[in-house]
Amino acid sequence: MSKKDQTPLDAGKDAFLKKFSEPAKPILTQVVPVEPAKPAKTPLKELDHFNLYTDKTTGKKLRLLKVETGLSVQDLLTEAVTDLLAKYKQG
Repeated sequence: MSKKDQTPLDAGKDAFLKKFSEPAKPILTQVVPVEPAKPAKTPLKELDHFNLYTDKTTGKKLRLLKVETGLSVQDLLTEAVTDLLAKYKQG
């Protein structure tokens, strides 16, 4: 086929096939460190559910204590109630 007889589709096809006749470019690889797998979650204790509503002042103090200690609100309340129950049991 001469250049005059080529359609735009043939020209595109020739340009595409020309890429395969060029020498291959080297592929650069890089070793990436892999972080260790996350530890499996420990099974939760069997929990009992209570809805708790507090006044705004107590809620604010509880949130501040959460930030200071790094414990969850649930852990803080569990600890406080456990201490309170132990106190009443003694008295």
